[in-house]
Amino acid sequence: MKPRRFFQFLLLALLCLSLLACGQTEKKAQGLYDQAAQLEQSGDRPGAVAQYQLLLTTYPKSQVAPQAQAALTRLQQILENERQAALARTVKEASYQAVDSIVKVIDGYQAMFNRLPRKAKDFDNPAFFFDSAYMAGTVPAGYTVYLAPGSGGTYRIWSLKGEGDAGYVLDGKTGVFSEITRAQALEEIAANYAEEKRSGGLVFLQPQARGGQAAKK
Repeated sequence: MKPRRFFQFLLLALLCLSLLACGQTEKKAQGLYDQAAQLEQSGDRPGAVAQYQLLLTTYPKSQVAPQAQAALTRLQQILENERQAALARTVKEASYQAVDSIVKVIDGYQAMFNRLPRKAKDFDNPAFFFDSAYMAGTVPAGYTVYLAPGSGGTYRIWSLKGEGDAGYVLDGKTGVFSEITRAQALEEIAANYAEEKRSGGLVFLQPQARGGQAAKK
């Protein structure tokens, strides 16, 4: 075989091998992409994320890599949204637990005396089983709970955790437990109430007379 033809043959062989290797790479990359898509369809988002990441790490220049990157970004955002939603639910549940025992004490007082308590000393009535010290003891560590009588014989309870921005307020009349920022809660308290008594993490409030002292934080 002449040298020129030999080199032509060699180049052709190398080209064929290169095309074959490229085809195998694309086939494997597509296989990983299909597996990731199937995992996502079955509801296994973390598994799909891991598979897309494997594809991008192993075959970063494959034809399906851009699609895999787009799918990975989308799934990571979905998982982050789910994580944030789960965290918010956990915070809300913990915040409600911080006021639940106090609500039960208020309900018990109302059932026993046929009226809502108006001041901290009402709970310290010798005829009542759960005094203000007991109520303070039910507030979880790290929480501050503000209890205030409201108009129409109802009450409001704010639950704030540590120095975080998120808090919750319970409207005793409607039973609605809604999210409120720390700043909003403290602003409402300062504008309308004065501190009557503080025991541990529980702060009893009284309606504030015009020009009266604002509730402490």
